[in-house]
Amino acid sequence: MAKKRQKRRSGSAFLLTFLIALVLFGGLSAWVMIDLLAPADTPTPTAPTTTTAPPVTEHKDLRMLLITEDAGEAQGFVVISIETQMGRVRVVPLPRETTVTTGTEQVRLFEWYRTADLDAVTAGVGDLLDWDLSCYAVMSYHALTQFVTYLNEGVIYTLDENISYTNSVGTTVKMAAGARTLSASQVSDLLRYNAWHGGRRARANVQGDITAALFDQYFTAPRFDEQDSDFKKFISLTRSNILTSDYVTARESLLSVARRNSFDISKVTPPKGEFIGVGEAMRFEIAEKPLG
Repeated sequence: MAKKRQKRRSGSAFLLTFLIALVLFGGLSAWVMIDLLAPADTPTPTAPTTTTAPPVTEHKDLRMLLITEDAGEAQGFVVISIETQMGRVRVVPLPRETTVTTGTEQVRLFEWYRTADLDAVTAGVGDLLDWDLSCYAVMSYHALTQFVTYLNEGVIYTLDENISYTNSVGTTVKMAAGARTLSASQVSDLLRYNAWHGGRRARANVQGDITAALFDQYFTAPRFDEQDSDFKKFISLTRSNILTSDYVTARESLLSVARRNSFDISKVTPPKGEFIGVGEAMRFEIAEKPLG
């Protein structure tokens, strides 16, 4: 079953970019502002000098695909939409076993990821949801641990069930159900757990819940001023096609959404569908697309 997030006010807040996402369209705002504030040419010596910022595109949703991986294997596929008109962040976690059609074949996302170009995978996920999707970021669990360490306040989260297992290095991981602040290592421990009562669907949803929890806690107006360092850290830990120009275009839209965050900005929307098959051959077929 999907895990729930707990609201809490934090003294600092976040950029994005997972990641984005988390996170996601950062840039070097200092040089951007210097450029925007440069004096404009004047038609006559007596005419006043004015500065005009580039027009802001209002109500433009900002979208990306966040892929998490562990030991080189894709574990999570999370579509993130920052919806400026609604003032929210929509998070759509896709099971890694979700099938996509490539040419005349059907393949599962995690299998396709092994050999396909990232641009193709991103566009394919967009086609699967009838959504224009071009930006992506790939982050390993190790890098995610580093990123949460950088954020310095952990991740506020609520577990609905007790978990207990031995991880890949032989350490026993135990977490009791209830509200907690996850440390950086506990975030990756939680993502690696594969015995959820809700099975593969729940494991996929946890990917979305962790992403949403990060946005709720850190994507707020007070921390927005720290976006340059947040962006640099995020980009240094990911493989991404997100450009500075994306940020320049999206900055004011991002800030308008961050200002509306009362630590509950995110809405997790898992796709409806069913798992077909058994064991390692199991695949997930989407029956109803969650995006408008």
